[in-house]
Amino acid sequence: MTALRKPLVPTAAAAAAVTAVIAAVSSVALAAPACKPHTVPIHAILSAPNRVYTLPDGRQLTAATHSVGGCLPRADAPTGGALRAGSSFTIIGQSSGRLCTVSEDSDGMPIMTSFQALTVTANGFSWTPSFVVEDIDARSTGAGGNASITWREMVVTLGRTAAGELVRPKLTLPPDSLLGVAEMPVAGSGLAALGWAGYEDTPAATASYASWTQVTNLDDRNAHLGRVGVNYTTPVQGLAVGYVLSQADATDDGAKTGAFVGALRVGCGCVCAPRPEPSHTLLVRRRDAAGTVVDGRCVRMTSVKRSYICDFRGNKWCEERPATRYIRTGPWAADGTAPCVAQAVRIHMGTGDYAPAEEFGGRGGDAGRGERDGASPPLSEEEKPPPTRVASEANTSPPAKMSTFEADAPPSLSHGKVNRNARQPELPSAEPVPTSDGDPEM
Repeated sequence: MTALRKPLVPTAAAAAAVTAVIAAVSSVALAAPACKPHTVPIHAILSAPNRVYTLPDGRQLTAATHSVGGCLPRADAPTGGALRAGSSFTIIGQSSGRLCTVSEDSDGMPIMTSFQALTVTANGFSWTPSFVVEDIDARSTGAGGNASITWREMVVTLGRTAAGELVRPKLTLPPDSLLGVAEMPVAGSGLAALGWAGYEDTPAATASYASWTQVTNLDDRNAHLGRVGVNYTTPVQGLAVGYVLSQADATDDGAKTGAFVGALRVGCGCVCAPRPEPSHTLLVRRRDAAGTVVDGRCVRMTSVKRSYICDFRGNKWCEERPATRYIRTGPWAADGTAPCVAQAVRIHMGTGDYAPAEEFGGRGGDAGRGERDGASPPLSEEEKPPPTRVASEANTSPPAKMSTFEADAPPSLSHGKVNRNARQPELPSAEPVPTSDGDPEM
């Protein structure tokens, strides 16, 4: 177990001065970024002492690897290992072939019962993870272009809120992707093996190799074709990323396969508290009778949405996020409007309670990465989650429809050499994601 790193507590005089400064600069928004999001490779969490990774602001994450339902990792490239020294990518893969393949339930519908998985848990705070997964592809060597006999890869993800609600993220693919996104259930027994006991079979967000006309084992020249961007907008305390084959290889039952999970984006922010005012006034752009925005004109509006202020005495955690506010540049007119201009700002959004445990981490998951089916100790009756309720954010189609999903492209990465000419858009509200360089074929 690792003890929580507590923030420094200032003297009473210093506390009063700090509170006054915070109130002055954080009343509504910050005109310039005050912090930079953290980028954390999952393998760095796993290799930290007691598997507890401490962020610069004192928050902590722990991680575990899981071999579920007899699906074993690769010995040469085990789940949870770094792609290579200095890489931000974490390997997730299998060596059991059909034992790591999507199966069918009693009604003949696809379900995931055996898979490899990585889980990440936050110590007493909620966050909105974003990351990429790449090298989701199919076997091309020796397949002769026959998509019906090759192994085909799938990645699955779910999050769990502090209240025990399971949520799905938004998945994004480039327009020419060879992948498709869909919802497919994870067996309740599989969730229990991750330490998430008490749930029924639950649909998760999946990205899988979807082309039946192009069989490709990807490299750095076309890595974007097998890449998915994952963005959670509902704050979660637990994150699960799973790996399974959507189709086993017809000629090699023990084919070794794998994909690469990029570093996690952990939003920065502060310990915070709700502002005392029940409402506040702000400027919004004026709209005419048809609902069309009138450029350069704003009206006053009263907002009752809860707002927060950084306060080290608070018991909430706030993430700092980009936003736009409008500043009045001239007098009010008789119609209640005024000239205004937009200003980019940073605001603090409450993500939930901040109640870190004094002792945290160092339990659950595989012993020796893949030597047994890994699971955290059973939950007590008090710890068990409420009946299954899933909130979906995923842009997904039903399991039977695995066609390519067109969406905004995530950052351009490669599991081979960095493609210097590739367009590299950012994930929403995030810094550019690091690229991997050099690779084993998986």
